[in-house]
Amino acid sequence: MLDRIKAELAGHIDVRIVDEILEHHNVAKTSFRLQDWEKCLVRGGKLGEAVMKAIHFIRIGKVTKQISIESEIGEVAKRSDLPEPIRLLIPRAIRVLYDHRSKRGGAHGSFAPNAMDCSLVVAISDWVLSELVRLYCITDPNLAMKFAIGTSSKFIPIVERIEGDYIVLKKRTSARQEIGLILYSRYPERTTRD
Repeated sequence: MLDRIKAELAGHIDVRIVDEILEHHNVAKTSFRLQDWEKCLVRGGKLGEAVMKAIHFIRIGKVTKQISIESEIGEVAKRSDLPEPIRLLIPRAIRVLYDHRSKRGGAHGSFAPNAMDCSLVVAISDWVLSELVRLYCITDPNLAMKFAIGTSSKFIPIVERIEGDYIVLKKRTSARQEIGLILYSRYPERTTRD
């Protein structure tokens, strides 16, 4: 599935930028699960930069190695010929994501907000990637929808999916608990009684 999504995105965005976006998204989510807050925030910021490079590419058709987030947000907002998500929604979300990477640090007050900041960064990252897929993966809308849902789905580390089968890794779990965990991890997929 990921290869097909990547190929469709690469039809609109330079493949090197697509690779960068997918890599930063993957590392940010993995870091979040491992509670490596600093790495999650850094990769969220890098994802923001990569997405703005993608928007720059969409806007002018050229790859850039360096991007000024604020300048690109201002420039793309002027382009009424681009879809609203590219012009306004994604850049505004990236600004929030990037600010959390750049402007949070040092003194935090009563507690360090890293965990809650990372929750926001991952949610924005998921939404931005899903929005790009929604806009540009149009040959198979069902595939795009499944990818978007899967990107933002819950992760339960005690349930593993292996070749289509769900396996509960927690020992001494009753059948009822296993069923509940599997159903919870499968959401929002439809589940049969079998």
